[in-house]
Amino acid sequence: MNKDIEINEKTEKADCSIEHKGVCHINVDSLSISYGKKKVLSDINFKIQCGQVVAIGGHNGAGKTTLLKAIIGATPYSGKITYLDSQGNKVEAPPIGYVPQVMDFDRLSPFSVLDMFACFSKGTPPWFKTSEKTKAIAKERLQMVGAEHLMKRKIGFLSGGELQRVMLALALTPMPQILLLDEPVAGVDIAGKKQFYKIVSGLREHLHMSIIMVTHELSIAKEYADKIIFLSDNGEVLVLEPDEVDEQKLYKEIEG
Repeated sequence: MNKDIEINEKTEKADCSIEHKGVCHINVDSLSISYGKKKVLSDINFKIQCGQVVAIGGHNGAGKTTLLKAIIGATPYSGKITYLDSQGNKVEAPPIGYVPQVMDFDRLSPFSVLDMFACFSKGTPPWFKTSEKTKAIAKERLQMVGAEHLMKRKIGFLSGGELQRVMLALALTPMPQILLLDEPVAGVDIAGKKQFYKIVSGLREHLHMSIIMVTHELSIAKEYADKIIFLSDNGEVLVLEPDEVDEQKLYKEIEG
């Protein structure tokens, strides 16, 4: 097993200590995005229910990351993205956590994981004394992803898998109702990837949040996802049940 990404009984039980209820359904209607004259996404439609894990697949350049950026409001689009609570009432701005595909930071930085939490959660410089409340939140969130032991580790000494878990813990601070993951296990071995998806499934099970993850490995993701959304290069959108996914066949048919 890849020890960079490991979940144990203590970690799974820790999830239950967080008081949180995901309330958001996501409705995407006629969403289109263009960069200049280039149309990246055209007339995208799908719905995600509260508490679902949804995997988004497709070739490079199909618009997977662009779709996530539209959901968090980081890129302009036409069409509608609507959020509803469990009673069908519209939610204007649900809290959203996001783990980006590329994390560019100075590997020579002397700052620790706890320093990162202080900067992200309170916006305070890392050389300020960290409050006991921030320490408690950092410990709790890291414990949820099996990374409590990394709290004092310098970020430059984190492995790829460790960094992914730290970024996931940061994305849970403050606790979101929707969690977006963009290629969260790139560069991690098969065993480590399955363990990461198990952590994500635990978050969904105990916190009932909606989780959307971009991945090239649908054969693994489909074991944990409730729904698969495949974006093709020609703008076609396929919404599939996990047992309908044959990764190799799907990519070959689209290429053909």
